[in-house]
Amino acid sequence: MTDAEMQMLMFRADSAINGGQISAAEQLYSKVVAAYPNDASVWFRIGTAYLRADQAELAVVALREALRIDPTMEKAWPNLAIAHLSQFRFAANKALASKQLSESNRVTLKSLQADVAHAIAPAPEPTKPESLATH
Repeated sequence: MTDAEMQMLMFRADSAINGGQISAAEQLYSKVVAAYPNDASVWFRIGTAYLRADQAELAVVALREALRIDPTMEKAWPNLAIAHLSQFRFAANKALASKQLSESNRVTLKSLQADVAHAIAPAPEPTKPESLATH
């Protein structure tokens, strides 16, 4: 893939994510990641797409990869934190549904859920990749 082709795919993917076409954006970013696996900005963008698609596990992997490649990419940290909070929500809901959860842990989890909900309510909005400088 040439740099021009990569830029065109990135433009199309950014347009797709801004238009709410998250699945299309993921597919386009995936092509760019495959061709440019050492580009932190591409990992950041696909991580953002995964986060918007409520795929926290994939978002964490992609955002960690962006930070591995470019440890100075400060813009990845907020989205990584939100992805981890999404993972917490999922795990806490599963734990609270369990009959094997102690009452003290149940109280703790409910309190933490309320704190997380208050901090990022109603739903997390990841940083938009198009508004940030490409690395």
